[in-house]
Amino acid sequence: MNRIFTLAILLFSFSFIYGQAGRLNPNFNGGTVRTTFDPSGAQAEDLIVQPDGKVVAAGLAYSGGIAHFALARYLSNGALDADFGINGKVTTLIHSGSWAHSIALQKDGKIVVAGYAETGSSQDFALARYLSNGSLDASFGMGGIVTTDFANYSDEIYDIAIQADGKIVAGGRTFNGYDYDFALVRYNINGSIDPSFGGGKVVSGVGPGNDFAQSVQVQHDGKILLAGTAFNGTNNNMAVIRITAQGTLDATFGSDGKVITAVGETESFGFDIALQNDEKILFTGHTYNVLPYRIDVALVRYTTSGQLDPTFGVNGQMITDVANTNDDGIGVAVQNDGKIIVAGHTTSEGYKDFLLLRYLPNGILDHSFGTDGIATTPVGIYDDIAYSVKLSGLNIYIAGISNNSPSGVPGTFALASFINDATPLPVKMLDFTAQKDGTAVLLQWQTENEDQLIGYRVEKSGDGQNFQTIQQVAAQNSRSGTKHYVAKDPIPFSPISYYRLQLLDRSGSFSYSKVIALRNNETQLLHVFPNPATSMIQVQLPSGLSGLLTIELVDVSGRTFQINSLEMKGNAVSTPVDLTRFASGVYQLKVSTRQQNFSQKIVKQ
Repeated sequence: MNRIFTLAILLFSFSFIYGQAGRLNPNFNGGTVRTTFDPSGAQAEDLIVQPDGKVVAAGLAYSGGIAHFALARYLSNGALDADFGINGKVTTLIHSGSWAHSIALQKDGKIVVAGYAETGSSQDFALARYLSNGSLDASFGMGGIVTTDFANYSDEIYDIAIQADGKIVAGGRTFNGYDYDFALVRYNINGSIDPSFGGGKVVSGVGPGNDFAQSVQVQHDGKILLAGTAFNGTNNNMAVIRITAQGTLDATFGSDGKVITAVGETESFGFDIALQNDEKILFTGHTYNVLPYRIDVALVRYTTSGQLDPTFGVNGQMITDVANTNDDGIGVAVQNDGKIIVAGHTTSEGYKDFLLLRYLPNGILDHSFGTDGIATTPVGIYDDIAYSVKLSGLNIYIAGISNNSPSGVPGTFALASFINDATPLPVKMLDFTAQKDGTAVLLQWQTENEDQLIGYRVEKSGDGQNFQTIQQVAAQNSRSGTKHYVAKDPIPFSPISYYRLQLLDRSGSFSYSKVIALRNNETQLLHVFPNPATSMIQVQLPSGLSGLLTIELVDVSGRTFQINSLEMKGNAVSTPVDLTRFASGVYQLKVSTRQQNFSQKIVKQ
């Protein structure tokens, strides 16, 4: 069956299968959209979904043979939004040529787009910020545009993320004169470089050869993950580094802040990372199979310390061959039920199609999604190559390019919308703390990006296992700004009270915050739970501590392993410690500040 007839059959049959997860969304122009900018060609590389349900895709469009930043905004039915730019489209030329790779939405509705600009003999980091109507924001940089040069060579942004304080983190690569390195810049809200972050520019080699960063994520504690591919001297491998909020490599992650993972038989390439609610790290890309030769989707999960998670897939890795063809994973996202969405493309009848995979939290394909966990669709007649995926409500959106000829030139913006049956997490938890308030306990938490959220149930426990609800707090339910909440437990348990939040959304689903504990008779004692533990413990740090705090493990032979460091501000704080890389046995947990030292024996089972 040829691809044109296949596409027609799919479109005709949507009215019968609408509602099943992994099927195209008929309300979004039948499920797919192609948008032409100029006969010279265009391609979408990233997308966002606004709170009003409108979708904005960003990439590049050629005009007169010159590449421009390009954006298109779509209504929820897939039609171009006439209130954005000119008939729903915007193009911006930066210097002599520019290419956008990433897009992000600020809390105030402004849109930040990033990539690179041609500046004479070099390429520079390039960002542009737009108002909600698609016009450039004159308060950002110079007339809405910012460019950053590292060393008069080739610099390129591949991904951006916006911190809780509004600062913009841009990650990509820079050429050092010999090979490429990972590169990061943090910008202030007005587009100026933040000098408090590594002096303004952070460059890190990962392996001995070329290192290409493709994805950036900001953790709840302000640390930054930058992921992509590193050459280990023989092959390319998936690679992640973690940078502190001050712009230095985080020594508590992997090996001196770096993790290189060989996936599959030969080479593997990494493209996108996502954070689970428990802060574990998902990383997708592709790997090469030797016999028979093909490319397969790669999915890896790391613990918070950068170790492969043994509870996921096979020793932390999952390789998926869709149909004995070449397959690629380019984007990853997490649903509120813990299931994992990976997007990319696969080969069908000699041409590439958009691809979606859904995995259970343990890394096994979810057979309730699509056909045995797999969904594919053509967008046009020839190659359709995906570059980004986003979840919004009960929709999954993919953006990429649909080629107009077998040779691949020219192309158009290509989008697809699939039906889902579980919404993404409705809120981002920034902080959750407990502190003594006379004979009571004061609980405080901060959130952002609340969407479709009913409220929070405050739960307490005397043993860390059996919880009861003590209060329900209504959600402010706004995606803009940081929300602050306060609750009080007038009669805490003695000697220890454990607390958690249950997050309730309008779909009827829910999720939990981390568990924190407060000792009510001796607030200056360290508390660890569970103990004994198999893989993870929570370390409850007492109130009253301030300044830099370090957490270390000492084994029976006296060897010391630094686990974590964080800045204390007087509140009781609970922080996780990952034990998966440690052998079973007895350890001494040491917690130190300049003023005080605590220790406790723990057992790793």
